[in-house]
Amino acid sequence: MALVGVMVAAASACQPYIVMSTATEQAINRPVAGTDRVEAACDLPAAGDRFARATPESVGIDPKILDWALEATRNALTASVQVYRHNCLVATAGPEGANPNQQFQLFSMTKSVVALGVGRAVTLGLVDVDDPIGNYLDGLDAAHGALTLRQLMTQSSGLRFGWANDLAGSVENSLDQALTMPISHAPGTDFEYAQTTVNVVAAVVASAAGVDFQEFMDRELLSPIGISRSRWQWWRDAVGNTQGYAWLTMTSGDVARLASLVLHQGAWEGRQLIDPAYIAAMSAPSATNPGYGYLVQVNSGDWWIESFGGRRYEGPRLTSAPADTVMFSGFLDQDVFIVPSLDLVISRNGLPMESRWRWRLFNRLMPAFPEVSAVDPAAPMPRSTDIHIDWEQIADVETLLRRLSTNGGAVPVADAVGSNVPRVLSDTGLTR
Repeated sequence: MALVGVMVAAASACQPYIVMSTATEQAINRPVAGTDRVEAACDLPAAGDRFARATPESVGIDPKILDWALEATRNALTASVQVYRHNCLVATAGPEGANPNQQFQLFSMTKSVVALGVGRAVTLGLVDVDDPIGNYLDGLDAAHGALTLRQLMTQSSGLRFGWANDLAGSVENSLDQALTMPISHAPGTDFEYAQTTVNVVAAVVASAAGVDFQEFMDRELLSPIGISRSRWQWWRDAVGNTQGYAWLTMTSGDVARLASLVLHQGAWEGRQLIDPAYIAAMSAPSATNPGYGYLVQVNSGDWWIESFGGRRYEGPRLTSAPADTVMFSGFLDQDVFIVPSLDLVISRNGLPMESRWRWRLFNRLMPAFPEVSAVDPAAPMPRSTDIHIDWEQIADVETLLRRLSTNGGAVPVADAVGSNVPRVLSDTGLTR
């Protein structure tokens, strides 16, 4: 609570505002497929460049409707909002004087970046999503070695996850933490949102590629789309494993590059970095949670399971948004919305707002697009049909006590987070 209070107090001094861009000289008018309309479009930015700007009108968005929609994010807790269409930046919001080079802590959006790294490895023929991880990691027992990348990325590994256990264990040796969890469900049959299991995914890619995971990401994915090594930071555990579940910092503009890579089916300026079939699979509903794909949230399922608490909801995850919407989502309301049918990307960074802001954003914005059929005007938060909290998901006492007994009773996560409070605060973009 103390940490939250400090963060909210720091945010309250920042008053966001909306800037509607006016520059269109870098945009090119192009016909819209299947219509008689002509709208502006921009080239994807080169390394070191920012996205070209265009007016909302030039890309087919009513600016008054857009401004009304962005009111849903206009809050002292918002550090940055950016709206892109046809590769053009058409609107921004944030504190006056905000630094466009501010790197934000992505929290669990980091998971989605790892999924894109897997996509690059699949495209290079280094791994297959149905490969057992024991093919790449040594020293695993038969049950853990049989787990697949698909099961880890759809959060259906069957490992008995506990938040306290996992976060405590992630600081020292996160792979040991993940791969000594008991298996409580048959893999591929039950959704349970976990953390250090994503570090295992990163380790598999590193093993298959024969290089450190961050080196692989820099060489094969980030630098090719113009995100230089100096523009991101990624935490590791004490033995050097990349923290795949969180702790990547990056600018909003660079996150938009990753979102645009998804939008363009894995292609970037004529180079196919990720197989379109992988992007489609990543963005598709999974069997155990149709609101979740490969470490991304998806909107095309008929029901979905909440990450924390395990509650089930009927209907799509975001009833006011198009069905093909894909979301990178992180703690404290870090979000990127990717809408291929509208050639649209929206990013938001900051501190958490009221729970229905996402629904309000899209409910207000959709009338700006004449090509969109009516979306479901259902209540923002459908009633749960299966309210269930697994307290072992909060803390698996048996496993936690075993870990405490092997490290002298120390729980290193408290020290690790405590010593990094100033850094975490800075990474929200709402401190000066």
